[in-house]
Amino acid sequence: MALRHALAIGEDHVVNGESKTTETNPGELARSVMHDKSNPLYEQYWNREGKFPSSLVESVRAKVIEWQRLEAAKNPPRGRR
Repeated sequence: MALRHALAIGEDHVVNGESKTTETNPGELARSVMHDKSNPLYEQYWNREGKFPSSLVESVRAKVIEWQRLEAAKNPPRGRR
């Protein structure tokens, strides 16, 4: 239940009890979930062994996409208007 709540509000540090105040950049959060195996959401994002329900996997992936969109909005491509 705590994991679902953490995913819903986007605070993955609630799950493992660690404070991740240095990772406030949404792009860094998305990259951490996708590439850092020590991140608790990494296994849920990739779900290689099918351990997690599809609804949980989709919610994690939706959160990563949201972080990527926030990052893109903060840093628009140069030369385009």
